[in-house]
Amino acid sequence: MKDKLAKRVGYLCSICEVSTSGPSDETSGSVNNIGVAAHIAAAAGGPGARRYDASMTPAERSSIENGIWLCQSCSKKIDGDAATYTVAALLELKKKAESTAKKRHGRKMASSEGNDSEIKPVLHGASFDETHRAVIVCADIENVGRRSTTVGRVSLEIAGRIHQASSPPQGIVLHGRDWFKLPVHRLRGNDFFLGAWHFGFSFPSGGERIELPIGTTEAVLRLSAAGGNDQSIHLRIERAYVQQQDSVVAWRRVFGFPDSGDE
Repeated sequence: MKDKLAKRVGYLCSICEVSTSGPSDETSGSVNNIGVAAHIAAAAGGPGARRYDASMTPAERSSIENGIWLCQSCSKKIDGDAATYTVAALLELKKKAESTAKKRHGRKMASSEGNDSEIKPVLHGASFDETHRAVIVCADIENVGRRSTTVGRVSLEIAGRIHQASSPPQGIVLHGRDWFKLPVHRLRGNDFFLGAWHFGFSFPSGGERIELPIGTTEAVLRLSAAGGNDQSIHLRIERAYVQQQDSVVAWRRVFGFPDSGDE
């Protein structure tokens, strides 16, 4: 169980994200490990037992579901503050750490001598929403630096006119993505987010409806992160003539999702 817990988070602490395993110079095969497979709910009752749950069976207490990979410092921290680090809080931290490790899997990590924070956007497409007269832009944003940063001031320039990102209307569902948070979206070091922005009118945040001609329209997505890390991405927005009730179908086709009747 210990080995699996460590591998599922890439040998990083599930709370502070420090590396918990590395080489030791004692021998050519020595490893210096500072990681701990900690129990979420205590393995046994008694004085000092933290988050002990008498309803759990011995098998449940020793299962991987009741474990979390931490550095030695954080393993002491969670047992010194059980009011903050409840079972629910630790399960959420574990889920988030494993999700981050899954995103990072197969990706190059930033050098320890690299920039404190640097964002790298990868555009995946732009769609015109006929129903709401809005543009939806899907992108992956990666922070390849060591420190957390915030992405903000996102705008879309179309024919010299600037449209600010707005909160999406209710009812627009993304498949495999979430909406970027507004006004700023926070990214931890060596992390990335698969998301989308909405440009156009919405009741939560105002804005104005966007009118595009039939065919292809050139646009520029502009975004910046803390530290003056500005990015500009040129893109094309395709608008085919469709009836309003077909706008969701058109959006799904732009991003390669099957029509509802094909699922």
